[in-house]
Amino acid sequence: MLENELRAMGLSILKTAKNVSRDEQTGKDIYRVTICARFPSYSVGELVVFKKEPYQIIGTGRKVVLSDPAGRKKRVAPDDFKYKTLESEEGMIISRKGLSLQVMLSDYSMIDVRVPDNFSKKDGAKVNIVTFNKMRLVF
Repeated sequence: MLENELRAMGLSILKTAKNVSRDEQTGKDIYRVTICARFPSYSVGELVVFKKEPYQIIGTGRKVVLSDPAGRKKRVAPDDFKYKTLESEEGMIISRKGLSLQVMLSDYSMIDVRVPDNFSKKDGAKVNIVTFNKMRLVF
């Protein structure tokens, strides 16, 4: 029961049992069970490259839930999730015009970024800017 709850939270589990004694009345072995739960090396909100594509981790549990810049979601088993962390820069949306966003970075410089499909953040919202394959992407 505890093991299932820990797995649902996205933890990896190692369970061992050791025979410590025998019940004198029933003759049954008595075991000490040890459960080792390990947190994954990734966390929600982290920007990663998975299978040569950039994603943001939006959920963990029995599956890792990823979102691409266009907002499409992908579910991956934790055992199959081999990734590389991306460096990002935080910025604030100044204006949106057509397919272009104007973003102010933390050093007060301005950049223009192409708007991804299904992008719903408004002016003044904080966004993460990632440079991937010589392109700037907004998450």
